[in-house]
Amino acid sequence: PQLCTSLGVLHSSVKPESSLHTRATLEAFLGGKRLHDVFEWFDMDPIGAGCIAQVHRAVPKQPFTSTAPLEKGTADPRQVVLAVKVKRANVDEVVAQDLRLMRFGAWVLSSLPLAGIEYLALVDALDTFAHHMTSLDTFA
Repeated sequence: PQLCTSLGVLHSSVKPESSLHTRATLEAFLGGKRLHDVFEWFDMDPIGAGCIAQVHRAVPKQPFTSTAPLEKGTADPRQVVLAVKVKRANVDEVVAQDLRLMRFGAWVLSSLPLAGIEYLALVDALDTFAHHMTSLDTFA
């Protein structure tokens, strides 16, 4: 339990990326459009930062219909506050390296003469996990 608590603190108390990184990453993701072209308001201070990404609040310029309930006191019912997730710099490379190390570890464990190890299908399970981790390209 102590180890999990300590690792949890490391995982959830990550220093946010700079506002320069946030702006550059988002504007590249938006095809070169400037933040002020897309958002009425964008909070450069993230509401949360983790080891993979950080999250910012923003209001889009173009109103859109949402089925989600609106916050009480919202001046314009078409305005919705978004959560915009921005990946950390070099996170793709770090995740790829971690997955290579995990794949090697799974292969080594699967090769050991342990009773029932083949039923765990470690390499297959890791491949499934890797597929999900590398398909997170839907955010900037």
